[in-house]
Amino acid sequence: DGPIIQASYYRALVRGTKVAQILDMVSELRTKSEIPIVSMVSYSTVFKGGCQAFIEKACKAGLDGLTIPDLPVEENNDIFEAAKKKDFKIVCFVAPTTKDDRMSLITKKSQGFLYYISVVGITGIRDRLPDDVVQNINKLKKMTATPIVVGFGVSTPEHAKLIGRVADGVIVGSAIIKEIEKYSNEPS
Repeated sequence: DGPIIQASYYRALVRGTKVAQILDMVSELRTKSEIPIVSMVSYSTVFKGGCQAFIEKACKAGLDGLTIPDLPVEENNDIFEAAKKKDFKIVCFVAPTTKDDRMSLITKKSQGFLYYISVVGITGIRDRLPDDVVQNINKLKKMTATPIVVGFGVSTPEHAKLIGRVADGVIVGSAIIKEIEKYSNEPS
């Protein structure tokens, strides 16, 4: 992750934020909305209490799925099996550097949607997207019927419009976190 997202993790840790609190917030939100909620989480958090137990807690809270960026698709059979039993989605990542054979495996394993990483490198705000981003998304679309959502570097309304023309969704993490950061010391 880039500096903006890393700083958000740090703020959460300093304030003593716990997974249980986040799941409580999801439960509260779930009473007001049926929009699917997918959360990003480190594999160490899932692994610590066991994949099945974590997914059961996440389902009970109302989460619909997880992205686990630090878990290679080749190593997560336990979590996929636990998720499948609960109709819970594990979303996988595809990067511009992903080779075709691995991309094929990822498209078969990802559930809910595929997260296409639009840039090589870390998350963060950028002035422009790579010249080949549309071409890469179209290539991926030919490999799967699974919806494709694009993130990393999507920083402006123009970026979102470009991505929105070819992908099924857009993820704008760093830009939103930067806005939240402006008000992070204000009472909620």
